[in-house]
Amino acid sequence: MKRMLFKRFSCFLLSLVFVLSSSFTGFAAKMGSNINTVRTVNKSKYTDSYNTNSLEKKEEQGDSGTVLSRQLVLHYGGSSYMESLSHLKNSLFASKEVYSHDVTHGLFSNDLEGFDCVFVDETLFSAGDKENLSKIVEEYVKNGGSVFLPNGAVDFFSLEFLGINDTIKLSSIPKNPVNISKGTDMETLGELVCDFSKLFEAYTDYEYFSKLDYGYGFVVDTAVPVVNDFDGTCIYAMNKFGDGFVFLTNPLLPNDLNINSFERYQTSVTQMPFAGTTAGANSLIKGEFAAFVSKQRYGFSLERTFGSYGTTPIAWQLHYEEITGIENDASIVFSEICKKYNQIPSFTLIRNTYKWFSRYESISYLDINNNICSIDVNEGAYSNGKHVI
Repeated sequence: MKRMLFKRFSCFLLSLVFVLSSSFTGFAAKMGSNINTVRTVNKSKYTDSYNTNSLEKKEEQGDSGTVLSRQLVLHYGGSSYMESLSHLKNSLFASKEVYSHDVTHGLFSNDLEGFDCVFVDETLFSAGDKENLSKIVEEYVKNGGSVFLPNGAVDFFSLEFLGINDTIKLSSIPKNPVNISKGTDMETLGELVCDFSKLFEAYTDYEYFSKLDYGYGFVVDTAVPVVNDFDGTCIYAMNKFGDGFVFLTNPLLPNDLNINSFERYQTSVTQMPFAGTTAGANSLIKGEFAAFVSKQRYGFSLERTFGSYGTTPIAWQLHYEEITGIENDASIVFSEICKKYNQIPSFTLIRNTYKWFSRYESISYLDINNNICSIDVNEGAYSNGKHVI
């Protein structure tokens, strides 16, 4: 599990490219330049930062081409929805367009037409017209759409829509969750939750996080459990409603306890500092839901892989300038490890040589006692040596 998780999260942080089985290469080529087109309805102060366009009727440059998944973030004011936009824009799912819609401006059935997935933001549950909003979303799913729901949905939508008979108030954070969807198209969704739970326990602030409210578990009816808590309580569930799907989640993942948009916007004063693992996991699970929907609709999904500096293969990179590493043949050891796991090594030679936490690389470092300078904590381990000490 550790090896799989390390590869999954590490690959997520590098540059992008397409991968697809040979049977769909023609389709992938047709997708062309339409990857990661992000548009938003309301022109908030973040719009330019996301390089988005308005959903208003206006001409796009060139033919929009074929897009495998059109994804909508549905929210009621606020700024937390920007996190979902960031997660979806950077998800592994390829060939997508991402939009947002603020129901402050109203919501009509045709607003959801043409979207493969709708990601509901928590703010929707504080909107006034609950009956109308829930009816429109339920009708959308019944007619073939799919929706990703936070845990608060249990008080907003009908139990029939969610596929559950009842809820169970959780007394603590889910611990040692169990992926019970193995062998199905939902397996990776469950895998991500279980893996993140282990990583979450290592957070510096975990003791504080563990005492927060983690919502409800579910007594399933037509829904299928995806992940159970250690005591058997269902905490993630997938329901087939009409021709579409409803994915009901837990505050464990995705969560907004840390700043977690890749642009590092703070959307709540209570958020802890940016956590790359949380941001990556949030993006992965939302992208995997889009992949699940694609598999149900088309029988396959498109996913990006990552390579060094935008190249096709994955390449682990070793910065190679530390003297002790050179003396101990670190480059050879590193290459052999990569070979063992069928990975590709690459190297960066960008600085003068040095020893960890002592500097020899520049006459800017002056120490009249022994010509060795201890590291300055304000400059950091990778100081460029410009400052005379």
